Amino acid sequence: MFGLKDDQWHTFRKGTDYKAFLIRRKKSQICSIMKIKELNRSKTPIVKINKTLDKIASKVLFPDKLEEANRILKTVGLPKTK
Repeated sequence: MFGLKDDQWHTFRKGTDYKAFLIRRKKSQICSIMKIKELNRSKTPIVKINKTLDKIASKVLFPDKLEEANRILKTVGLPKTK
């Protein structure tokens, strides 16, 4: 991901203001340029998911907290929705 600043493309850095972004997807080699207003209007989240998290997806990291949450759900239940 790159950001346009001072009419030049720079590697994206968090906390920096840019005029536009260039997003490149490696697998399909698709590039798209979106201005800040377009990004705000679009419903596409700007999130990069770390693939190494797949290793721990099936593990229960906090079994005591999970047990307590399940107990509370059994006794109290889910909130009513309108």
